[in-house]
Amino acid sequence: MVAVVPLLVAAVGVEGSATCPHPSQVAQRLARLLPDAPGPRHVARVESKGATIVLELVTEEGTRLASKELPRRGSCRELAKVAAVVIAAWEARFREGLLELPQGTPPPSEAGSPPRTPPLPEAPPLSEDPPLPETPPMPETPPMPGAALPPVATPLPEATPLTEEAPPPVAAPPVEPPPSASESAPESLSPDTSPLEFRGGLGAVAGFSDVWAFGGIARGSVGRGRGGVVALALVEPSRELLLGEGSIRWSRPLLGVGGRWRLLREGPRLELEGGAAVAWLRLRGVGFSENASVSDADPAAWAGATVSWRMGAVRPFVGVLGFFWFRLRTARVRIVTIPSSEETVTRNLPRGEVLGTVGFSFPGK
Repeated sequence: MVAVVPLLVAAVGVEGSATCPHPSQVAQRLARLLPDAPGPRHVARVESKGATIVLELVTEEGTRLASKELPRRGSCRELAKVAAVVIAAWEARFREGLLELPQGTPPPSEAGSPPRTPPLPEAPPLSEDPPLPETPPMPETPPMPGAALPPVATPLPEATPLTEEAPPPVAAPPVEPPPSASESAPESLSPDTSPLEFRGGLGAVAGFSDVWAFGGIARGSVGRGRGGVVALALVEPSRELLLGEGSIRWSRPLLGVGGRWRLLREGPRLELEGGAAVAWLRLRGVGFSENASVSDADPAAWAGATVSWRMGAVRPFVGVLGFFWFRLRTARVRIVTIPSSEETVTRNLPRGEVLGTVGFSFPGK
């Protein structure tokens, strides 16, 4: 159903079938941008077309003056503001003569403007009053005996001067400047509405922290657009450190969760990651007269960066991972020299380590 807004804003009516933005929202925004200036009436149409909003400016007879398609990105209020700015710019250009009518359509001064009132004919010049005829002298009357009459003078009536009234001044309609460049249609400010993206990956890790370490990593992520949540699992074989007459072997398989932020979306992707992890520390002695072992949870913080590129159905990646362990772990060995004497040898496990990663993720989109 087509919604028609019976509202004239500076000789522009707004109508259409769009629901977001609704024509009434566009009309309210347009009322703030255009003055109520006289001129031909135009109609702005706001229609929905798939993922776009189609704007058209036409005359009352249906002649199209301008059209534009806007991407449907952003809230209804933002789309109404953009549509109103575009329509106001068209109307300003039309009134300045920068937006021409199609061929065969009379210009606004002949087709849309009200007919001018023809000027009144000039009044003929006023002629001077004709001279009054001279009054003949009155015959002298013989005086009556014993009385004398004074002479009587008859005054002429004064002519009333004719004045021509000037027409009242007519105030010119205010001229509103066209919209400034700061009010031009903005780029997309709307939040990303792309679908959720699920991705998994497998790879290998290697690093050096007192000794070389190798292992495997599995990871998965879910997100929309640039942001997302990532989880990882890391396994590694035991490492060995010499301590006194023997050695200690230890390993830290871990699980971690965190967030990711994608910096580059086109071509190779650069992603930053970080979060928290917990490892299961396993430590045991080897080569001593009495070998002991211990296990405990070991919390840590982690951060990393990966670069990936598309290659068919997968995305190979390379990256780097860093871990910082919150607790300082120390291995101790007691060496008995004589029955009444012993000494203790200690070795601290590394609290920080950096690992390089290489592998592939899927799907490759």
